[in-house]
Order: sequence, then C-alpha cells, then structure tokens
Amino acid sequence: MKGVLQPATSFDMTAPRCLLVRPAATATAEPVMLVDQLPRHGIDLRCLHHDVDLDDALHEQAPAAVLLASFDASEAMLELCRSLHEKGQTAILALTPVGDDTIRILALETGADDCVDETSDAREVAARIRAAIRRMQPTQPSPRPHARIGP
Repeated sequence: MKGVLQPATSFDMTAPRCLLVRPAATATAEPVMLVDQLPRHGIDLRCLHHDVDLDDALHEQAPAAVLLASFDASEAMLELCRSLHEKGQTAILALTPVGDDTIRILALETGADDCVDETSDAREVAARIRAAIRRMQPTQPSPRPHARIGP
C-alpha cells in the first residue's frame, strides 16, 4: 500500500502491530528513535504517511494499536483521535510534548487510551502499547463459585 512502510527489521509474527500516524498538518517528522527501537522491543511498527487514507490503512494493516505522533490541540488532531475512538477497533496512544498536562488531558478526553511523552524510552512506549492492547481485549468472566446448601 502506498505510504505505509514495511518494517525494516525482522519481527516476531506474534508481535502486536502498531500504526504510527502523523497528520499532514503536523510539520515535524516521525519520532526516529521510536521508529528504530520499537521493533526491537516486540512491536510490529508501521509508519503511516499523511497522504494515505487512514480508513484504508486501518482495514489493510489491522493494527492492534495506533500511536498518534506529535499530538497537539489542533482541531485536525482532536478530530482524528475522536474518529479513531468512535471506530473502537484499536487502542489509541498519543505522543505528547513533555510536561504539557493540557495536551495530555485533551488527548485522553477525546479518546486516547494512554499518553506518552515524546521523549519516553522505547521500552516504556512498547510496554504502554501492550498494556493498552490488553485493556481493549474482552475479559473472560471468572467462574462463579457454586453455593451448596445441605449435604
């Protein structure tokens, strides 16, 4: 598919797939360290370029999580987060500026499942991706103990 990069390194076929999305309105580049490091920490990371239709990418790539790069308070970013949340198919994580509580709150209130500082270590980001994916999976009901009355 045009605009979605295949992983540069080999990865475990059971690794959770994560789509890194950077909206066209954002002028910054993908977080290079995360792009290089997340596959080494068990995440099948695919980078989505801004010229690719997100709905097509979600259908074709079937990611377990979406990582929104350079999360900001722009209407385009907030709408993207809302739209992904409404689809309900994938965990959403926002890469936010360090120490910006307002942006993290906006991300969480518009549908992100978690927020990670842009400078966070790749191991932490990978762990947060896996945790968000686990929270998206339906839980198995625990068996109820059978009450027994009498002999």
